[in-house]
Amino acid sequence: MKIILGKDCTIRQLESKKDRLGKALTGPKGKISIEISKLEKIDTAFLQALLAVIKTCEKNGKKWEIKGRSAAFESILACYGITL
Repeated sequence: MKIILGKDCTIRQLESKKDRLGKALTGPKGKISIEISKLEKIDTAFLQALLAVIKTCEKNGKKWEIKGRSAAFESILACYGITL
């Protein structure tokens, strides 16, 4: 399943993306591909949601990938010392 995120990924947009992320986790086996090439702004709440999706994938043996890593995404990962 492919999930395409827009340029703003903050707590305000999280509600609208929550259902899509949940469906990806509960859907059939297969890789979850999260496209973030257009991402310009991400906050801690949205990052936590993405990390929860990744952790759930790993726990359930579901493959995942993040495509098009943007400078904003790399910056927030570095801020919290997270490597993916």
